[in-house]
Amino acid sequence: MTLLSQPPADRHSLWEDALGLVVGTCMMALAVMFLTSSALITGQIAGLSLIVSYAAGWSFGAVFFVLNLPFYILAVRQMGWRFTLRTFAVVGLLSLQTEFLPTVLRLEPIHPLVSAVLFGLLGGVGADRAVPARSDAGRRGNRGAVAAGYARHSCGKRPTGV
Repeated sequence: MTLLSQPPADRHSLWEDALGLVVGTCMMALAVMFLTSSALITGQIAGLSLIVSYAAGWSFGAVFFVLNLPFYILAVRQMGWRFTLRTFAVVGLLSLQTEFLPTVLRLEPIHPLVSAVLFGLLGGVGADRAVPARSDAGRRGNRGAVAAGYARHSCGKRPTGV
């Protein structure tokens, strides 16, 4: 006899998705705070947003939100409205939380290695919690998901015969 007679459902309730979105994006916003406390950067659009925010003195949240806008057009065309709207919700909430969180929580500069490790842990777990199935916030990159949809390959899976 197996412990589970049926595999668990892949779908979460609307409440579970909403709670995961809020908690996960809060963790991701805290992860960004760790990066900024040590003036570090990361990759993808978040990294570019950090570079622009450091150089221009603009807020990370606003830059991150604006730099993601062109990719929604591609995402709608290749991945559909559902994926795009969920991704928009994640990016929008993350942008808002990165603006709000520093007003209630202050981080003193810490060692860059500690900041990098905490960013990786909080950002990874946060992205996993915030991203419902078939949306994106940096786990695989919206651009990668759109490209994979365009090429008709699933992200993270090798093509057959390779």
